[in-house]
Formats: sequence, C-alpha cells, structure tokens
Amino acid sequence: MKEGIPVRDSVRVGEYRYYVFNLYRTTNITSIFFQVTPINGDPDLFISRDIQNPGFQGFEKAACFCVNLIEYMSTELFTEKDSRNNTFYIATYGLTNADYTINVIIERNSTDDNGEIILEKPTQLFNHLPQKSVFKDTESMAFFDIILPSLDEKKNII
Repeated sequence: MKEGIPVRDSVRVGEYRYYVFNLYRTTNITSIFFQVTPINGDPDLFISRDIQNPGFQGFEKAACFCVNLIEYMSTELFTEKDSRNNTFYIATYGLTNADYTINVIIERNSTDDNGEIILEKPTQLFNHLPQKSVFKDTESMAFFDIILPSLDEKKNII
C-alpha cells in the first residue's frame, strides 16, 4: 500500500485479505490513519506491527462493526520504548461479503523545522468509488487528487 492511494478490493464472508504498509518518512507525523470505505458489505479492519497476519486471534488495533478507521498517534509510534520498525501489517475480514477501498492517510505538522509548510499527500479519488476522509477538528483539512478524463477520452464516453 502507498500513502494517499486507495486500494479497491473485496473479501468474502469469513475470509481475510492482507496488506503491508511501510512508513519511510517519519518527519513531523502527528497521526497515521488507516481508513476502510465500504462500497457494500461489512469489512472489519485489523492492524499489527508485530503479527504479519493480524485478525481476531491477534492484533494491535481493530475497527469492527461499522467503525472503519484506525488511528496511530505519533506519541504511540515514535518512542524509545517502542523499537518496532515502521511496517504495518493490515487485514480486512469479511463479516459479510464486502467490496471496499482501503487507504492510508498521514497527518503531518503544518511546518517543518525551517518554517516551510508541509502539505499532506492528497488522496487520489477514482471514478465511481466513494472515499471517506478524516477530520480531527474544525481546523483539519483533507486534500484530494481528482483526475479528469482528457477531452479525447470524453469523446469516447457514451
């Protein structure tokens, strides 16, 4: 998985689908969100930094029964006591047959040490796919990349 690029997938009832997210740039991170947007059905979400195939039998964090968001705060991730690497093992579980998108959203401080503004990476939006977003407070913003078809492609749309 890559930050800001939702993955569309599906999972059958009673089965798991697994993903890996590697965090390479940790500078100025305040929170990391793992967001599932159901298209239909009910996918559950499990994450671990230790267990490669998280699920009901073992996980670090879970979002079940229509709660489709997991948040890691920087205070949880970047401590001397927590020497784990920055690899997140992710699973969706089909409580029912489900189609969904799954996305990683990283919130960063608004400026770096030099006073330069840091914008969060925009989430790509795809034609005909819903995408939930994260707002922590009234001053939060979400950024999206909307890719429109070119004029030549529009001629072929019926």
